[in-house]
Amino acid sequence: MFITWREYKGKRANSLRCHLRHSYLEGSFKKETAKYLGCVALKPSKPEREVFWMQVKSALDKLSLTTEQRLKIEGAIAQKVPRGKHEKFITAKSDEHYTPKYFLEAVVESMGGIDLDPASNSKDNPNVPASNHLTLEDDALKHDWAGRVFLNPPFSEVSKFIKKLIAEIDSGRVTEAIVLTKSDTRTNWYKQLRQNAQSLCFAEGYHRFGDADNSATFGVLLSYFGKNQARFREVFKKFGVCSGD
Repeated sequence: MFITWREYKGKRANSLRCHLRHSYLEGSFKKETAKYLGCVALKPSKPEREVFWMQVKSALDKLSLTTEQRLKIEGAIAQKVPRGKHEKFITAKSDEHYTPKYFLEAVVESMGGIDLDPASNSKDNPNVPASNHLTLEDDALKHDWAGRVFLNPPFSEVSKFIKKLIAEIDSGRVTEAIVLTKSDTRTNWYKQLRQNAQSLCFAEGYHRFGDADNSATFGVLLSYFGKNQARFREVFKKFGVCSGD
């Protein structure tokens, strides 16, 4: 997949139209698809850049992209049109959603510490206070996980990360875990959490992730795996309704 730009001559001013193209072989024939992502002025103002990136985000959210693909695509677009304030709006399909500090403090209070964050934003400046971190570059799904795990998975790959976590728990390597996801009971991965976790906490209200200017547009679910579910419910009941065995 690659990004192309086409200049469009309008009545008032010229603009650039951005497309995501994908070339592939069908038999012996080379074919190509193009997805329109958005339109922006040749020399956009800050508000125009923000509107353009909102268009891009909306278009990319509708595609089945991996985290790596999304980052590469957005990086390529940003070379032409620098990102604006749109990055600070967190939606249910955003992959960048740094866990609020108060949730992390409750995780540490509940489990006594965090041994591994397998979906970390950084090893040098991590958001999660874990002893070990795996980032996008590490490809956490190919590594063994161990100890007490806090998982805030990329929303584009929630199912894969939850499946991996359950496998690591079954292996005995992961002894305790808390998972933060959006609260969406329609999904298959929610069913996995409901059927395997020892306790669930549906956090009430709106929550602001990272340095977002606004609260997230989705509800938050925290799922506990381990033998200390009573402790989890005692700590997390301040956020909302907790259930479990």
